[in-house]
Amino acid sequence: MSPVKFAFGKPVTLRYLFDRENELNDLMGKRGSFVYGPLGIGKTSLIKSIPELAGLNSIYLNGESISSTKSLAKALKSALSAATKNLSNKKAFEGAIIEIENFMQGKSDALTFMKNFFNELSLSANSENFILLFDEFCKLRRIGPNFLYLSRELYRKVKEGHLKAVIASSEIGCSKEILDRKDLPLKLVFDPIYVKPFSYEISVDFLSKGLESYSVSCPKNNLTEAYYVSEGFPIWLSLIGMRMLEGKCDPKGIYHDPRAQSFWIKVLLNLSKKERLMLRYISKSLDFKEAGPHSRRTLKALIRRGLVIENEKLEIADPVLYYMLKNEIL
Repeated sequence: MSPVKFAFGKPVTLRYLFDRENELNDLMGKRGSFVYGPLGIGKTSLIKSIPELAGLNSIYLNGESISSTKSLAKALKSALSAATKNLSNKKAFEGAIIEIENFMQGKSDALTFMKNFFNELSLSANSENFILLFDEFCKLRRIGPNFLYLSRELYRKVKEGHLKAVIASSEIGCSKEILDRKDLPLKLVFDPIYVKPFSYEISVDFLSKGLESYSVSCPKNNLTEAYYVSEGFPIWLSLIGMRMLEGKCDPKGIYHDPRAQSFWIKVLLNLSKKERLMLRYISKSLDFKEAGPHSRRTLKALIRRGLVIENEKLEIADPVLYYMLKNEIL
């Protein structure tokens, strides 16, 4: 079992990736994988560990800040530049960068750009032993119809065996929709891997070992309660662990911790007013239809984002967000 590092809101390296051996084993040797799960479950840490474990170079992009095809092109150029820093061949991705510049200068349309870019990328990635890591892939829906072009070219290159790629997303509903599309069946080439929260035993072990490494202790009942507060989400277990190192053993303190509140305020500010109202209704077990016109459409958007789960009843996916909304802390 790996040593423990409490890291709130930041990915950890392979050395500190705790209890994800099964997921790593599933990812090894695959040309394409689709890693998905709720916010704070550790997807970024997981996918960033693959190159180190497999002895590969990596190109990493995050769709969080990409809102247009031009911003995608800029992000791709930055990612390729960063990926070549440790290579002796500084011109490894010259062909792919030229295609990006042609598009940004208006010399090619989006469809031509996507096709030519992935042709050039796959040639260089294979020769230099690279893997493409595309985090928060579903966020790229914001680029509109060009998202389909991107998905098709990525699918084609992985299927042909010309590119290794791992895509990840916290938008669970969107991930399922993409994987099940009949006109672009990504799951045929991207092996779906759903990342689950830690079990009770693993959660307690995670906190116990983390505290032990700093010679800090908290009452056992606090470690038990930490699981029920966090429901095994690594992000909240890490924050609880950080608070315990600060001498604050009560796990429920994270509900009023500025770090947890800032995390969710940032997420909520990116939602519409209607979506935020809908989340409050669901947290209080109210009928979502009372949220006003187009309630079903708003609900589907929240499910697609992975913030709401629809089982026998509607539930807020994250336990800390649920408590904060229900008790009007946010």
